[in-house]
Amino acid sequence: MVRRFGGQPGTTYSADWWRSVHVLFDEAFPGLPSGIAQARAAGVDWAGVSTPFALFDGERCVAHVGVIEHPLVLAGRRVTVPGIHAVCTARDHRRRGLCRQLLAEALIHSGAETSKLHTDAPEVYVGHGFVPRPLSHWLSAARPAQSVKRRLLRPSTDSADAAILARLLAERVPASEQLSSADSGWMVTIVAALIGLLDGGLWYLPEWDAICGYWTAAGQSRIVEVIGSRLPPAEVVVGANPEPERPVVWTFSPDRFEPDARVFPARAGTFMVRGPWLGGAVGVSPLWEH
Repeated sequence: MVRRFGGQPGTTYSADWWRSVHVLFDEAFPGLPSGIAQARAAGVDWAGVSTPFALFDGERCVAHVGVIEHPLVLAGRRVTVPGIHAVCTARDHRRRGLCRQLLAEALIHSGAETSKLHTDAPEVYVGHGFVPRPLSHWLSAARPAQSVKRRLLRPSTDSADAAILARLLAERVPASEQLSSADSGWMVTIVAALIGLLDGGLWYLPEWDAICGYWTAAGQSRIVEVIGSRLPPAEVVVGANPEPERPVVWTFSPDRFEPDARVFPARAGTFMVRGPWLGGAVGVSPLWEH
């Protein structure tokens, strides 16, 4: 018997229900459940922030669409924009329009003027009104500060490091006034776990009481986050980079750090928006994706 679920917070459902969903996740996105578990160990639970829409065939989850209400700073304003995530169908149930049905239900439920998502299959979402939006990166020209004290955080295994991360996320000021995540910490923590940065890419700068996140990709050292109640200057952020031999790139607009940095097109999946959005160059950190 096929059963449909949707519109209730993730915490509504039992651990057994979520285990079935995670089996589907592991088929569609190998390793996703282990990342969710690592984020939980650092104090953030996926089920507490996602509203799932799912189809079950008996006790087996065969399709899923999730919605996250994502707080943002957008052009200097604090807004909440629903994000569509973890869209997947079991292999033996594909090409039946199951996720198409769930996505339509999720968008009706959210009722938001603007929604967003990242995908490697943009054609799936065009029929629902989503439009690809180009993303940008910025090449840093800042002279790196010398001898920046830093240490790598391991929030999923060290409770003191988890406390530092949670405190600074709660106190943080926007890393960008153009576009930045304003979540209380769950977005950054979960995504950092999913992409392998939670215990391997967040560096604490004690002299600034701030955290800088870095991710190596395409031969670049990419700045993916700056977290604190007082933002370090660009030369400190660049100087704390653990791979100084690589070009340093901002993945989000460095308007609060290095406003004259050279902008260039980013090439990493497809960012899509349904409804009104920003004009001009827009950057989205990998830690603000979902």
